[in-house]
Amino acid sequence: MHVVLLKTGDLRPYLRCQIISRATGQPVNVTGATVTFSMRVIGGTNVINEAAGAVEAGDDGIIRYAWQTSDTATAGSYQGEFFVDAGSGNKFSVPQDGYISIVIREDL
Repeated sequence: MHVVLLKTGDLRPYLRCQIISRATGQPVNVTGATVTFSMRVIGGTNVINEAAGAVEAGDDGIIRYAWQTSDTATAGSYQGEFFVDAGSGNKFSVPQDGYISIVIREDL
């Protein structure tokens, strides 16, 4: 399971994921894909809903989301996922098995 640890107000590091094909073990080429990110409090409603993400390295299957100030303003435990639309009906969620676990702790 992918776990991200931040403190309130943190904007770095970006949330980054590399998409690897289960069939081949190789990166999935996402060049030109549209990427969005959603996050919610565990058991709650969306805090971030389909915010624009980005393709960082298409050939290597690397996507990212740049945190905004309001995203990390409240401490808590969250679930997140990317949605990738590579066109031609090729749409998928990342991760496909569960969610990205995001923990935001209070800053001193």
